[in-house]
Amino acid sequence: MLKIVVLLVVLAVIVIYFLKRLKANDPVRGSIIDIENYIKGLMGAAEEDGVLIITISGTSKFVQFTGGVSGVQMDFPLVTSKQKSLQVSIENVGKEMALEAIINLGSDEAEFIDFNLEGSPSEITNIVENFMASLYGTNQTTQLEFNKHGY
Repeated sequence: MLKIVVLLVVLAVIVIYFLKRLKANDPVRGSIIDIENYIKGLMGAAEEDGVLIITISGTSKFVQFTGGVSGVQMDFPLVTSKQKSLQVSIENVGKEMALEAIINLGSDEAEFIDFNLEGSPSEITNIVENFMASLYGTNQTTQLEFNKHGY
């Protein structure tokens, strides 16, 4: 009987731990004006494995970033058919903004279109805002969700 009680307590502790971790990674709602604070945070990540995902609320449209103190990379995975259908548009917006598109393979062989972004957090934020406006039609009133990992 004692073994069963101990087992139940251990299971309860594990469940509570994972529920708290899930809650900690819930996206935070915001808007365009919040992007710079998240870019600053990403650029201040001690490790180069910081990840930021900005999603347009209520849609599957998103922009993913990786980075740390050495810089920021804007990533567009090309995994789903919807993502692949945006490839030409993503590359065209990059060209219009004089950004070089780099095609990379992820660890699972999935393709990504990456753009290395240089400058201050403010300069990178301007690039991101303009890119999102051109690709997705976002503006100052667009509701966004921010999900960060590693910083």
